[in-house]
Amino acid sequence: MAKPILRVGKIKATGTSTPGSVMGHLARSRPTPNADAARTPQNRWLVGSATMDLGAEISRIHKAAAVEPRADAVLANDVLITVSPDWFRKDPSAHGTWSPGRLKTFEAEATQLLRKEFGKRVVAAVLHLDEATPHIQAVVVPIMKAPDGAKDRKWRLSSKDMFGPEQLSSLQQAWEDRMRPHGVGPRQIGSRAR
Repeated sequence: MAKPILRVGKIKATGTSTPGSVMGHLARSRPTPNADAARTPQNRWLVGSATMDLGAEISRIHKAAAVEPRADAVLANDVLITVSPDWFRKDPSAHGTWSPGRLKTFEAEATQLLRKEFGKRVVAAVLHLDEATPHIQAVVVPIMKAPDGAKDRKWRLSSKDMFGPEQLSSLQQAWEDRMRPHGVGPRQIGSRAR
């Protein structure tokens, strides 16, 4: 049976996953070996655009919430949402193909999940159709309400609290619950990305 897949990565100011490098991957402005360049024009932006300044959008959310990130802080998170390939296509060996109806269902359910869970904290989201299996990659700024009694601040930046083990499991369960009526699930708990 097809499995629901949801994983989360970290975006920091320095290192291998920066706003610039993530945007290069999302917009395909840097080489993406597992993407078919001939199909890249099929990719669809759900939030933002291929020409946006991702770093500026993340900073805009930080400023609006009046948070000043530490130098080593997780500025945002990269959320990948998909379903195992066999759900999208009848022939598992037919990479890059999918049922139009299932693609429409996937896009609608994933978009609703992102809106419900993160709202305006989603600064970018793109449906990639140029790889073997359709998937959505979204960038979420982990702004949360400050705890009661916090001095002079209403909001805080905390990837650890938004995507900690319990919260991530709950988010993955929400994705499974959305896709179960469509013949997907249960998820494989504790599996590692490959």
